Amino acid sequence: VTGVQTCALPISNGGSPITNYTVTSDPGGFTGASVGAATSATVHGLTNGTTYTFTVVATNGIGTSGPSASSNSVVPTAGTVNSNSAEGGTAGVSVTTANSGGASGNAFTVLSKGSGASLVYATAAAAHGTLGYSLHGSSGTATLMGWNGYSATSMAIRFYYNPGPTLPSKVMRLADIRNSTATAARVELSASNQLFIQNTAGTTLTTFPHALQANTWYRTELTISISGSAAAINAACYPADSTTPVDPAYSTTTGNTGTANITQVAIGSAASATWTGTSYFDDLAAQPGSTAFVGPG
Repeated sequence: VTGVQTCALPISNGGSPITNYTVTSDPGGFTGASVGAATSATVHGLTNGTTYTFTVVATNGIGTSGPSASSNSVVPTAGTVNSNSAEGGTAGVSVTTANSGGASGNAFTVLSKGSGASLVYATAAAAHGTLGYSLHGSSGTATLMGWNGYSATSMAIRFYYNPGPTLPSKVMRLADIRNSTATAARVELSASNQLFIQNTAGTTLTTFPHALQANTWYRTELTISISGSAAAINAACYPADSTTPVDPAYSTTTGNTGTANITQVAIGSAASATWTGTSYFDDLAAQPGSTAFVGPG
């Protein structure tokens, strides 16, 4: 949500520096915390079309303050969402940009299949409905799908992922938010099947402790808001349509070495030099101009 006028900062910190701020919505009691003493925070879980106000508390080494006066009221809106649920395809048919639209939503403008790899519509690959995307990786190839042509300084993406019957044993890149010069943020799966988040410099920012399980659906959400020098990144992974993350949601502000403009979202696998196997994706969504998680499909 943007447009919230934050309440006044504390008049005094009591001699102990502020360590963070926590924002709480009314109604709903949804909260968001700042990164350190930064004076901004993202609140997740809000409902589009609902009017909210917000209060802020400050925390330092002495304790937590009382709540501020309420902010001005704001009404979050959905904005434009590019999505593709696979329902427009035909089981067993190779996915192309030409046949990726139809009833499934926005046709992909990015679709890349490395030599020996395949991406097909499959009934076994459905998190929702009857179809999903079955991705078979081949040694040293990348196979991915998504959308080009954005021009935005913020982006929220969501995708459903199932590692399949045999857990990958090599690092896989599951999602990439790119600008015109480089990756802006990415989600990867480690050789031990843990999700980790990287920034534009390829630096790992966090690794989620819980390992993904075979034949299990997960929903991953990633948001980014960038300037010419900084990027605010939020990430979370949920069991399918649960509203409770498998680990606490992650939030940070990190450097940006690329341009302050998002041009592409790509979801799929950048396979390692030796990885082969089958995994599944479904219900992809990207929302430019947003820093709120997209939520369940």
